[in-house]
Amino acid sequence: PQPAGASPPDVSLMTFNLLADMLTYCEAFPHAEERHLAWPHRLELQIAEIELHAPSILCLQELQGTPPGAEGQEERNHFAAVDAALRSRGYDGKYARKTRDGSAWPAVQIGNAVYWRRSEFELLEHVTVPINKVLVAACADEQSRQHFGRGAQVAVVVALRHRRRGLPLVALCTHLGCTFTEPWTQIAQAHAAFSAACELAARHGGCGVVAGCDLNSIPGSGVHRLLTSGSLPHSHPHMAIVAEHVAFPSLGLPPPSDSACGGERAVTLPRAFTSAYAAVLGDEPLFTNFTGPPCQFVGTLDYVLCSSHLAPARVLQLPSEDTVRLGRFLPSERFPSDHLPLLAHLNFAQGAPAGAASAADVASPRSATAAMLGERLTLSTQLERRSVEAPEDYRSSASLVRQASFHKPIAALPRGFSERTDVTSESSARSTPEGSPNLRAAAARQLMPPPGAVSPKRKAAGSDVDRPRSAGSDASDGSVGSAGGNARRQRRQRGDGGIPLGTKGAGGGRKGGGRGGG
Repeated sequence: PQPAGASPPDVSLMTFNLLADMLTYCEAFPHAEERHLAWPHRLELQIAEIELHAPSILCLQELQGTPPGAEGQEERNHFAAVDAALRSRGYDGKYARKTRDGSAWPAVQIGNAVYWRRSEFELLEHVTVPINKVLVAACADEQSRQHFGRGAQVAVVVALRHRRRGLPLVALCTHLGCTFTEPWTQIAQAHAAFSAACELAARHGGCGVVAGCDLNSIPGSGVHRLLTSGSLPHSHPHMAIVAEHVAFPSLGLPPPSDSACGGERAVTLPRAFTSAYAAVLGDEPLFTNFTGPPCQFVGTLDYVLCSSHLAPARVLQLPSEDTVRLGRFLPSERFPSDHLPLLAHLNFAQGAPAGAASAADVASPRSATAAMLGERLTLSTQLERRSVEAPEDYRSSASLVRQASFHKPIAALPRGFSERTDVTSESSARSTPEGSPNLRAAAARQLMPPPGAVSPKRKAAGSDVDRPRSAGSDASDGSVGSAGGNARRQRRQRGDGGIPLGTKGAGGGRKGGGRGGG
Protein backbone atom coordinates (compact mmCIF):
# COMPACT_ATOMS: atom_id res chain seq x y z
CA PRO A 1 0.00 0.00 0.00
CA GLN A 2 1.06 3.57 -0.64
CA PRO A 3 0.66 6.15 2.17
CA ALA A 4 -1.77 8.90 1.22
CA GLY A 5 0.00 11.91 -0.25
CA ALA A 6 3.33 10.11 -0.70
CA SER A 7 4.98 9.70 -4.08
CA PRO A 8 5.32 6.10 -5.29
CA PRO A 9 8.75 4.56 -4.78
CA ASP A 10 10.95 3.26 -7.56
CA VAL A 11 11.27 -0.08 -5.76
CA SER A 12 9.34 -1.70 -2.93
CA LEU A 13 11.03 -4.82 -1.57
CA MET A 14 9.58 -7.32 0.86
CA THR A 15 11.54 -10.15 2.48
CA PHE A 16 9.67 -12.95 4.23
CA ASN A 17 10.86 -16.20 5.80
CA LEU A 18 7.74 -18.34 5.36
CA LEU A 19 8.59 -21.05 7.93
CA ALA A 20 8.65 -24.25 5.90
CA ASP A 21 6.03 -26.84 6.77
CA MET A 22 8.72 -29.55 7.01
CA LEU A 23 10.18 -27.56 9.93
CA THR A 24 6.85 -26.83 11.62
CA TYR A 25 5.91 -29.45 14.18
CA CYS A 26 4.13 -29.30 17.50
CA GLU A 27 7.19 -30.00 19.64
CA ALA A 28 8.92 -26.94 18.21
CA PHE A 29 6.01 -24.57 18.87
CA PRO A 30 4.14 -25.93 21.90
CA HIS A 31 2.44 -22.56 22.44
CA ALA A 32 0.61 -22.73 19.09
CA GLU A 33 -2.57 -24.57 18.26
CA GLU A 34 -2.12 -27.27 15.67
CA ARG A 35 -4.60 -25.66 13.30
CA HIS A 36 -2.54 -22.47 13.31
CA LEU A 37 0.56 -24.43 12.30
CA ALA A 38 -1.21 -26.16 9.42
CA TRP A 39 0.20 -25.15 6.04
CA PRO A 40 -3.15 -24.24 4.36
CA HIS A 41 -3.95 -21.79 7.16
CA ARG A 42 -0.50 -20.22 7.08
CA LEU A 43 -0.36 -20.07 3.28
CA GLU A 44 -3.62 -18.11 3.15
CA LEU A 45 -2.28 -15.53 5.60
CA GLN A 46 1.08 -15.27 3.85
CA ILE A 47 -0.47 -14.66 0.45
CA ALA A 48 -2.82 -12.09 2.00
CA GLU A 49 0.14 -10.27 3.55
CA ILE A 50 1.99 -10.19 0.24
CA GLU A 51 -1.12 -9.15 -1.70
CA LEU A 52 -1.83 -6.33 0.74
CA HIS A 53 1.58 -4.70 0.38
CA ALA A 54 2.05 -5.66 -3.31
CA PRO A 55 5.85 -5.27 -3.32
CA SER A 56 7.56 -4.83 -6.66
CA ILE A 57 10.27 -7.31 -5.56
CA LEU A 58 9.63 -10.19 -3.18
CA CYS A 59 12.33 -12.32 -1.52
CA LEU A 60 11.17 -15.56 0.12
CA GLN A 61 13.11 -17.94 2.34
CA GLU A 62 12.17 -21.42 3.58
CA LEU A 63 9.98 -22.07 0.56
CA GLN A 64 9.62 -25.85 0.58
CA GLY A 65 9.85 -27.70 -2.72
CA THR A 66 10.42 -31.12 -4.27
CA PRO A 67 12.82 -32.25 -7.02
CA PRO A 68 11.57 -31.72 -10.57
CA GLY A 69 9.46 -34.67 -11.68
CA ALA A 70 9.15 -36.13 -8.16
CA GLU A 71 6.16 -38.42 -7.92
CA GLY A 72 3.89 -38.86 -4.92
CA GLN A 73 5.08 -35.65 -3.24
CA GLU A 74 2.69 -33.13 -4.76
CA GLU A 75 1.18 -32.21 -1.39
CA ARG A 76 4.62 -31.33 -0.04
CA ASN A 77 5.65 -29.22 -3.03
CA HIS A 78 4.58 -25.91 -1.53
CA PHE A 79 6.66 -23.97 -4.03
CA ALA A 80 4.12 -24.96 -6.69
CA ALA A 81 1.24 -23.49 -4.66
CA VAL A 82 3.08 -20.26 -3.82
CA ASP A 83 4.35 -19.89 -7.39
CA ALA A 84 0.85 -20.32 -8.86
CA ALA A 85 -0.63 -17.82 -6.40
CA LEU A 86 2.00 -15.19 -7.14
CA ARG A 87 1.97 -15.63 -10.91
CA SER A 88 -1.80 -15.16 -10.91
CA ARG A 89 -1.18 -11.86 -9.11
CA GLY A 90 1.22 -10.51 -11.70
CA TYR A 91 4.59 -11.85 -10.55
CA ASP A 92 7.37 -13.77 -12.26
CA GLY A 93 10.16 -15.38 -10.29
CA LYS A 94 13.14 -17.68 -9.88
CA TYR A 95 13.48 -20.38 -7.22
CA ALA A 96 16.32 -22.61 -6.03
CA ARG A 97 16.29 -25.32 -3.38
CA LYS A 98 19.22 -26.14 -1.14
CA THR A 99 21.96 -28.03 -2.92
CA ARG A 100 24.39 -30.81 -2.18
CA ASP A 101 27.81 -30.42 -3.82
CA GLY A 102 26.19 -28.06 -6.29
CA SER A 103 23.54 -30.58 -7.39
CA ALA A 104 19.81 -30.66 -6.63
CA TRP A 105 18.73 -32.17 -3.32
CA PRO A 106 17.08 -35.57 -3.93
CA ALA A 107 14.24 -35.13 -1.42
CA VAL A 108 11.85 -32.44 -0.15
CA GLN A 109 13.92 -29.43 0.88
CA ILE A 110 13.66 -25.71 1.54
CA GLY A 111 14.85 -23.01 -0.81
CA ASN A 112 14.85 -19.31 -1.67
CA ALA A 113 12.99 -17.34 -4.33
CA VAL A 114 12.98 -13.89 -5.87
CA TYR A 115 9.76 -12.64 -7.48
CA TRP A 116 9.13 -9.37 -9.29
CA ARG A 117 6.05 -7.66 -10.66
CA ARG A 118 5.87 -8.11 -14.44
CA SER A 119 4.38 -4.64 -14.85
CA GLU A 120 7.40 -3.01 -13.19
CA PHE A 121 10.40 -5.19 -14.09
CA GLU A 122 11.62 -7.49 -16.83
CA LEU A 123 14.22 -10.22 -16.34
CA LEU A 124 17.67 -9.74 -17.89
CA GLU A 125 19.64 -12.58 -16.29
CA HIS A 126 19.59 -14.84 -13.27
CA VAL A 127 22.19 -16.85 -11.35
CA THR A 128 21.82 -19.57 -8.71
CA VAL A 129 24.78 -19.64 -6.33
CA PRO A 130 25.57 -22.98 -4.59
CA ILE A 131 27.37 -21.35 -1.70
CA ASN A 132 29.14 -24.41 -0.29
CA LYS A 133 30.54 -25.24 -3.73
CA VAL A 134 31.92 -21.71 -4.06
CA LEU A 135 33.57 -21.95 -0.64
CA VAL A 136 35.06 -25.39 -1.26
CA ALA A 137 36.69 -24.10 -4.45
CA ALA A 138 38.26 -21.27 -2.43
CA CYS A 139 39.80 -23.55 0.23
CA ALA A 140 43.44 -24.60 0.01
CA ASP A 141 43.36 -27.83 2.06
CA GLU A 142 41.11 -30.83 2.59
CA GLN A 143 40.16 -30.08 6.20
CA SER A 144 38.98 -26.61 5.23
CA ARG A 145 37.08 -27.97 2.22
CA GLN A 146 35.27 -30.46 4.44
CA HIS A 147 34.39 -27.76 6.97
CA PHE A 148 33.05 -25.14 4.54
CA GLY A 149 31.46 -27.75 2.27
CA ARG A 150 29.06 -29.08 4.90
CA GLY A 151 26.37 -26.51 4.29
CA ALA A 152 23.72 -26.58 1.59
CA GLN A 153 22.88 -22.87 1.35
CA VAL A 154 21.96 -21.26 -1.95
CA ALA A 155 21.51 -17.71 -3.19
CA VAL A 156 19.15 -16.60 -5.95
CA VAL A 157 20.37 -13.54 -7.85
CA VAL A 158 18.45 -11.86 -10.68
CA ALA A 159 19.25 -8.90 -12.91
CA LEU A 160 16.13 -6.91 -13.76
CA ARG A 161 15.33 -3.84 -15.83
CA HIS A 162 13.08 -1.21 -14.26
CA ARG A 163 10.48 -0.55 -16.96
CA ARG A 164 9.59 3.01 -15.95
CA ARG A 165 13.13 4.24 -15.28
CA GLY A 166 14.88 2.01 -17.80
CA LEU A 167 17.58 1.20 -15.23
CA PRO A 168 19.05 -2.24 -14.44
CA LEU A 169 18.87 -3.56 -10.89
CA VAL A 170 20.16 -6.75 -9.25
CA ALA A 171 18.10 -8.47 -6.53
CA LEU A 172 19.49 -11.09 -4.15
CA CYS A 173 17.78 -13.53 -1.80
CA THR A 174 19.68 -15.90 0.49
CA HIS A 175 19.34 -17.65 3.83
CA LEU A 176 22.57 -18.20 5.73
CA GLY A 177 23.16 -21.28 7.87
CA CYS A 178 22.23 -21.15 11.52
CA THR A 179 25.75 -21.83 12.75
CA PHE A 180 25.81 -19.37 15.64
CA THR A 181 28.79 -21.12 17.21
CA GLU A 182 30.70 -20.85 13.92
CA PRO A 183 30.20 -17.21 12.88
CA TRP A 184 33.19 -17.40 10.54
CA THR A 185 31.21 -19.88 8.45
CA GLN A 186 28.32 -17.43 8.17
CA ILE A 187 30.77 -14.68 7.17
CA ALA A 188 32.14 -16.85 4.37
CA GLN A 189 28.61 -17.70 3.18
CA ALA A 190 27.58 -14.04 3.17
CA HIS A 191 30.70 -13.10 1.22
CA ALA A 192 30.00 -15.74 -1.44
CA ALA A 193 26.36 -14.66 -1.90
CA PHE A 194 26.90 -10.90 -1.97
CA SER A 195 30.03 -11.16 -4.13
CA ALA A 196 27.96 -13.03 -6.70
CA ALA A 197 25.36 -10.23 -6.64
CA CYS A 198 28.08 -7.61 -7.10
CA GLU A 199 29.59 -9.56 -10.00
CA LEU A 200 26.22 -9.76 -11.74
CA ALA A 201 25.72 -6.01 -11.18
CA ALA A 202 29.13 -5.34 -12.72
CA ARG A 203 28.04 -7.20 -15.86
CA HIS A 204 25.09 -4.83 -16.13
CA GLY A 205 26.93 -1.54 -15.99
CA GLY A 206 27.70 -1.52 -12.27
CA CYS A 207 24.02 -1.13 -11.40
CA GLY A 208 22.46 -1.09 -7.94
CA VAL A 209 21.90 -4.15 -5.77
CA VAL A 210 19.04 -4.84 -3.38
CA ALA A 211 18.79 -7.83 -1.06
CA GLY A 212 16.14 -9.42 1.12
CA CYS A 213 17.75 -12.02 3.35
CA ASP A 214 17.53 -14.11 6.49
CA LEU A 215 21.16 -13.76 7.58
CA ASN A 216 20.74 -15.70 10.84
CA SER A 217 22.98 -13.01 12.31
CA ILE A 218 22.07 -10.19 14.66
CA PRO A 219 23.12 -6.53 14.40
CA GLY A 220 26.72 -6.12 15.50
CA SER A 221 27.77 -9.56 14.30
CA GLY A 222 30.62 -10.14 11.89
CA VAL A 223 28.19 -10.75 9.04
CA HIS A 224 26.35 -7.50 9.74
CA ARG A 225 29.58 -5.49 9.89
CA LEU A 226 30.95 -7.05 6.69
CA LEU A 227 27.82 -6.17 4.72
CA THR A 228 27.22 -2.69 6.12
CA SER A 229 30.86 -1.55 5.98
CA GLY A 230 32.08 -3.66 3.08
CA SER A 231 35.05 -4.92 5.09
CA LEU A 232 35.74 -7.08 8.13
CA PRO A 233 39.22 -7.24 9.72
CA HIS A 234 40.69 -10.61 10.53
CA SER A 235 41.02 -9.42 14.12
CA HIS A 236 37.23 -9.33 14.52
CA PRO A 237 36.15 -11.90 17.16
CA HIS A 238 33.88 -13.66 14.69
CA MET A 239 36.84 -14.37 12.42
CA ALA A 240 38.53 -16.45 15.14
CA ILE A 241 38.20 -20.00 13.79
CA VAL A 242 38.21 -22.54 16.62
CA ALA A 243 37.94 -25.61 14.38
CA GLU A 244 41.25 -27.51 14.18
CA HIS A 245 43.25 -27.28 10.96
CA VAL A 246 40.61 -25.13 9.25
CA ALA A 247 41.63 -22.01 7.34
CA PHE A 248 39.32 -19.29 6.05
CA PRO A 249 38.66 -19.57 2.28
CA SER A 250 40.69 -17.35 -0.02
CA LEU A 251 37.83 -15.09 -1.10
CA GLY A 252 39.72 -12.60 -3.22
CA LEU A 253 41.31 -10.98 -0.17
CA PRO A 254 43.17 -7.71 -0.86
CA PRO A 255 46.82 -7.11 0.08
CA PRO A 256 47.41 -6.83 3.86
CA SER A 257 46.87 -3.07 3.87
CA ASP A 258 43.14 -2.49 3.85
CA SER A 259 42.65 1.17 4.78
CA ALA A 260 39.01 0.57 5.74
CA CYS A 261 40.23 -1.65 8.57
CA GLY A 262 43.17 0.42 9.77
CA GLY A 263 45.72 -1.39 7.64
CA GLU A 264 44.72 -4.84 8.89
CA ARG A 265 44.21 -7.79 6.58
CA ALA A 266 40.48 -8.08 6.00
CA VAL A 267 37.68 -9.82 4.20
CA THR A 268 36.23 -7.30 1.77
CA LEU A 269 33.27 -6.98 -0.59
CA PRO A 270 33.20 -4.98 -3.83
CA ARG A 271 30.74 -2.60 -2.20
CA ALA A 272 29.08 -1.86 1.13
CA PHE A 273 25.34 -2.09 1.74
CA THR A 274 22.86 0.01 3.68
CA SER A 275 20.21 -1.55 5.89
CA ALA A 276 16.92 0.08 4.97
CA TYR A 277 15.49 -0.21 8.49
CA ALA A 278 18.63 1.16 10.16
CA ALA A 279 18.75 4.05 7.68
CA VAL A 280 15.13 5.03 8.28
CA LEU A 281 14.72 4.27 11.99
CA GLY A 282 18.27 4.93 13.16
CA ASP A 283 18.73 1.31 14.27
CA GLU A 284 17.70 -2.19 13.29
CA PRO A 285 14.37 -3.51 14.60
CA LEU A 286 14.43 -5.01 18.08
CA PHE A 287 13.33 -8.32 16.61
CA THR A 288 12.22 -10.01 13.43
CA ASN A 289 12.17 -13.49 15.02
CA PHE A 290 10.26 -14.09 18.26
CA THR A 291 10.11 -17.68 19.50
CA GLY A 292 9.37 -19.25 22.86
CA PRO A 293 10.49 -22.55 24.38
CA PRO A 294 12.28 -24.70 23.48
CA CYS A 295 14.29 -22.19 21.44
CA GLN A 296 13.55 -18.95 23.33
CA PHE A 297 15.22 -16.70 20.78
CA VAL A 298 14.24 -13.07 20.27
CA GLY A 299 16.25 -10.90 17.92
CA THR A 300 16.76 -9.48 14.45
CA LEU A 301 17.83 -11.97 11.78
CA ASP A 302 16.15 -10.54 8.64
CA TYR A 303 17.25 -7.53 6.63
CA VAL A 304 16.50 -5.40 3.58
CA LEU A 305 19.81 -4.13 2.20
CA CYS A 306 20.70 -1.89 -0.74
CA SER A 307 23.82 -0.51 -2.35
CA SER A 308 24.55 3.22 -2.60
CA HIS A 309 22.72 3.35 -5.94
CA LEU A 310 19.45 3.38 -3.99
CA ALA A 311 18.17 5.32 -1.00
CA PRO A 312 15.65 3.99 1.54
CA ALA A 313 12.54 6.16 1.65
CA ARG A 314 10.17 4.31 3.99
CA VAL A 315 9.91 1.05 5.89
CA LEU A 316 6.89 -0.81 7.17
CA GLN A 317 6.68 -0.60 10.94
CA LEU A 318 6.85 -3.93 12.73
CA PRO A 319 4.50 -5.03 15.52
CA SER A 320 5.55 -4.46 19.10
CA GLU A 321 6.46 -7.07 21.67
CA ASP A 322 3.07 -6.53 23.32
CA THR A 323 1.26 -7.22 20.05
CA VAL A 324 3.24 -10.38 19.36
CA ARG A 325 2.64 -11.62 22.90
CA LEU A 326 -1.10 -11.54 22.33
CA GLY A 327 -0.39 -14.87 20.62
CA ARG A 328 2.39 -15.66 23.15
CA PHE A 329 5.09 -16.16 20.49
CA LEU A 330 5.53 -16.57 16.76
CA PRO A 331 3.93 -18.21 14.87
CA SER A 332 0.38 -17.66 16.07
CA GLU A 333 -3.17 -17.25 14.85
CA ARG A 334 -2.37 -13.84 13.35
CA PHE A 335 1.26 -14.35 12.33
CA PRO A 336 1.90 -17.33 10.03
CA SER A 337 5.67 -17.59 10.52
CA ASP A 338 8.24 -17.36 13.28
CA HIS A 339 9.70 -14.45 11.28
CA LEU A 340 8.07 -11.11 10.54
CA PRO A 341 8.01 -9.82 6.95
CA LEU A 342 9.98 -6.64 6.27
CA LEU A 343 9.04 -4.09 3.62
CA ALA A 344 11.06 -1.11 2.39
CA HIS A 345 10.41 1.57 -0.22
CA LEU A 346 13.57 2.49 -2.11
CA ASN A 347 14.37 5.13 -4.72
CA PHE A 348 17.21 5.31 -7.19
CA ALA A 349 19.75 7.64 -5.64
CA GLN A 350 19.33 10.54 -8.05
CA GLY A 351 15.65 10.85 -7.04
CA ALA A 352 15.88 9.97 -3.36
CA PRO A 353 13.69 12.21 -1.14
CA ALA A 354 15.05 13.98 1.91
CA GLY A 355 13.60 15.54 5.02
CA ALA A 356 11.55 14.54 8.03
CA ALA A 357 8.52 12.29 7.99
CA SER A 358 5.21 13.94 7.23
CA ALA A 359 1.83 13.03 8.66
CA ALA A 360 1.03 11.23 5.40
CA ASP A 361 3.95 8.88 5.93
CA VAL A 362 3.27 7.91 9.54
CA ALA A 363 0.11 6.08 10.54
CA SER A 364 -1.06 3.25 12.70
CA PRO A 365 0.28 -0.21 11.83
CA ARG A 366 -1.69 -3.40 11.51
CA SER A 367 -0.90 -6.85 10.22
CA ALA A 368 -2.75 -8.07 7.14
CA THR A 369 -3.45 -11.27 8.99
CA ALA A 370 -5.32 -9.34 11.68
CA ALA A 371 -7.43 -7.68 9.00
CA MET A 372 -8.28 -11.08 7.54
CA LEU A 373 -9.48 -12.23 10.91
CA GLY A 374 -11.78 -9.22 11.02
CA GLU A 375 -10.67 -8.02 14.41
CA ARG A 376 -8.89 -5.05 15.82
CA LEU A 377 -5.93 -5.74 18.06
CA THR A 378 -6.08 -4.38 21.59
CA LEU A 379 -2.69 -2.88 22.39
CA SER A 380 -1.57 -2.72 25.96
CA THR A 381 0.46 0.42 26.52
CA GLN A 382 -0.83 3.95 26.85
CA LEU A 383 1.51 5.09 24.10
CA GLU A 384 0.04 2.53 21.71
CA ARG A 385 -3.53 3.38 22.67
CA ARG A 386 -2.85 7.01 21.81
CA SER A 387 -1.20 6.21 18.51
CA VAL A 388 -3.64 3.71 17.02
CA GLU A 389 -6.85 5.75 17.06
CA ALA A 390 -8.64 4.82 13.86
CA PRO A 391 -12.08 5.09 12.23
CA GLU A 392 -14.74 2.47 12.82
CA ASP A 393 -14.13 0.86 9.42
CA TYR A 394 -10.52 0.19 10.36
CA ARG A 395 -11.14 -3.53 10.30
CA SER A 396 -11.63 -3.60 6.53
CA SER A 397 -8.74 -4.33 4.21
CA ALA A 398 -9.30 -1.09 2.31
CA SER A 399 -8.94 0.88 5.52
CA LEU A 400 -5.84 -1.10 6.39
CA VAL A 401 -4.29 -0.10 3.09
CA ARG A 402 -4.94 3.57 3.79
CA GLN A 403 -3.56 3.28 7.31
CA ALA A 404 -0.36 1.36 6.49
CA SER A 405 2.49 2.59 8.65
CA PHE A 406 5.60 3.97 7.00
CA HIS A 407 8.51 6.07 8.15
CA LYS A 408 10.71 8.43 6.17
CA PRO A 409 14.38 9.07 6.95
CA ILE A 410 15.07 11.91 9.34
CA ALA A 411 18.19 14.03 8.94
CA ALA A 412 20.90 13.51 11.59
CA LEU A 413 18.86 10.84 13.33
CA PRO A 414 20.58 9.88 16.62
CA ARG A 415 21.41 6.28 17.37
CA GLY A 416 18.75 4.62 19.50
CA PHE A 417 15.08 5.41 19.79
CA SER A 418 14.77 7.75 22.73
CA GLU A 419 14.66 10.85 20.51
CA ARG A 420 12.13 9.46 18.04
CA THR A 421 9.26 11.60 19.38
CA ASP A 422 8.18 12.60 15.87
CA VAL A 423 7.36 9.05 14.85
CA THR A 424 4.21 7.25 15.89
CA SER A 425 5.59 3.93 17.05
CA GLU A 426 3.80 0.73 17.90
CA SER A 427 6.82 -0.47 19.83
CA SER A 428 6.74 0.54 23.45
CA ALA A 429 10.14 -1.11 23.71
CA ARG A 430 11.58 1.88 21.82
CA SER A 431 10.37 4.44 24.36
CA THR A 432 13.59 4.24 26.36
CA PRO A 433 17.21 4.55 25.23
CA GLU A 434 17.83 0.96 26.22
CA GLY A 435 14.84 -0.33 24.32
CA SER A 436 13.29 -3.42 25.85
CA PRO A 437 15.90 -4.76 28.30
CA ASN A 438 14.86 -8.37 27.92
CA LEU A 439 15.06 -8.17 24.11
CA ARG A 440 18.42 -6.41 24.18
CA ALA A 441 19.74 -8.98 26.61
CA ALA A 442 18.46 -11.83 24.47
CA ALA A 443 20.16 -10.37 21.43
CA ALA A 444 23.40 -9.81 23.32
CA ARG A 445 23.45 -13.42 24.46
CA GLN A 446 23.32 -14.54 20.84
CA LEU A 447 26.19 -12.31 19.69
CA MET A 448 29.12 -14.25 21.07
CA PRO A 449 28.28 -17.79 22.21
CA PRO A 450 31.12 -19.53 24.03
CA PRO A 451 33.34 -21.71 21.83
CA GLY A 452 31.99 -25.22 21.56
CA ALA A 453 28.57 -24.32 22.94
CA VAL A 454 25.46 -25.87 21.40
CA SER A 455 23.42 -23.16 19.73
CA PRO A 456 19.80 -22.85 20.90
CA LYS A 457 18.91 -22.13 17.28
CA ARG A 458 20.92 -24.92 15.72
CA LYS A 459 19.33 -25.74 12.36
CA ALA A 460 20.36 -29.08 11.05
CA ALA A 461 18.54 -29.84 7.83
CA GLY A 462 21.17 -29.96 5.11
CA SER A 463 24.03 -30.11 7.62
CA ASP A 464 25.92 -33.19 8.70
CA VAL A 465 26.95 -31.74 12.05
CA ASP A 466 25.25 -32.79 15.29
CA ARG A 467 22.02 -33.68 13.50
CA PRO A 468 19.63 -35.85 15.49
CA ARG A 469 17.73 -38.37 13.41
CA SER A 470 14.00 -38.25 13.93
CA ALA A 471 11.19 -40.45 12.75
CA GLY A 472 10.45 -39.56 9.17
CA SER A 473 13.99 -38.35 8.46
CA ASP A 474 15.81 -39.71 5.46
CA ALA A 475 19.08 -40.87 6.97
CA SER A 476 20.57 -41.58 3.58
CA ASP A 477 20.38 -38.04 2.22
CA GLY A 478 20.30 -35.95 5.40
CA SER A 479 17.00 -34.21 4.72
CA VAL A 480 14.47 -33.66 7.45
CA GLY A 481 11.87 -35.66 5.57
CA SER A 482 8.33 -35.66 6.95
CA ALA A 483 9.03 -35.23 10.65
CA GLY A 484 6.77 -32.19 10.90
CA GLY A 485 3.88 -33.77 9.04
CA ASN A 486 4.21 -37.06 10.94
CA ALA A 487 4.17 -35.27 14.30
CA ARG A 488 0.94 -33.49 13.44
CA ARG A 489 -0.67 -36.61 11.98
CA GLN A 490 0.24 -38.70 15.04
CA ARG A 491 -1.16 -36.03 17.32
CA ARG A 492 -4.43 -35.98 15.40
CA GLN A 493 -4.69 -39.78 15.46
CA ARG A 494 -4.26 -40.09 19.21
CA GLY A 495 -6.25 -36.95 20.07
CA ASP A 496 -3.38 -35.43 22.03
CA GLY A 497 -3.77 -31.73 22.67
CA GLY A 498 -0.05 -30.93 22.45
CA ILE A 499 2.99 -30.55 24.64
CA PRO A 500 2.80 -28.12 27.59
CA LEU A 501 4.73 -24.88 27.27
CA GLY A 502 8.34 -25.17 28.30
CA THR A 503 8.79 -28.87 27.61
CA LYS A 504 10.88 -30.33 24.83
CA GLY A 505 9.62 -32.57 22.10
CA ALA A 506 11.32 -35.73 20.97
CA GLY A 507 13.19 -33.86 18.27
CA GLY A 508 14.78 -31.41 20.68
CA GLY A 509 12.72 -28.48 19.43
CA ARG A 510 12.51 -26.89 16.01
CA LYS A 511 15.29 -24.42 16.63
CA GLY A 512 17.24 -26.83 18.75
CA GLY A 513 17.83 -29.68 16.36
CA GLY A 514 15.20 -30.27 13.74
CA ARG A 515 15.38 -26.93 11.98
CA GLY A 516 17.04 -26.50 8.61
CA GLY A 517 19.06 -23.38 7.93
CA GLY A 518 18.87 -21.49 4.67
